[in-house]
Amino acid sequence: MKAVLRQRIRLDIDPDRRWQFVALKEPSAPGEEAGETGNRFLRWLVNRYTKIRQGMASTDQRWLKGVDAALARLESRVEPMETLLMQSRKAAVVSIHHPAGITPSLVERRFRRLIRRGVRKSKRGILINLAVLPFCLVMSLFPGPNIFLGWSAYRLFSHYLAREGGKRILSGQCPIETVPDKSLAEVPEVSPSVSGS
Repeated sequence: MKAVLRQRIRLDIDPDRRWQFVALKEPSAPGEEAGETGNRFLRWLVNRYTKIRQGMASTDQRWLKGVDAALARLESRVEPMETLLMQSRKAAVVSIHHPAGITPSLVERRFRRLIRRGVRKSKRGILINLAVLPFCLVMSLFPGPNIFLGWSAYRLFSHYLAREGGKRILSGQCPIETVPDKSLAEVPEVSPSVSGS
């Protein structure tokens, strides 16, 4: 019998009552995700980005090392919700662990709202990166690594995977289950008006 791939998410609520849904599984590397998609163009873009980053990491030129560090900083600023959506592409079930004092219906409603927001953001990201891609391709005519193409390719692919993951949840292909967890910190007077993050 085949095991169900379950994506575990924890709901954290800070003292200011802001909600944050945190994926409990380590994200896959972009190259690993690329191997699983059938889109050859997207695979090519991600492979180009990976090669460019590898070339920059092994160079002796200071300015390229600086650009590589800047790209690493940009990658670290990717929102946790985007990573969560990317992981949802392969999950059969999304399991949200939340403080026992919060009703499951409220948790699911807030989660779906954040997913819809994430999908809209990913759609915008796809359009923006597709728009700049032709200019990035022109930069390939110049010698040296095409940093602009690499970053645009990486972001285009990430937005694509995030959108697909979010669509699976919203369409019901990936059901949501809520799991009350007494080990999570209780937050007093949590109401439907709590602001999400």
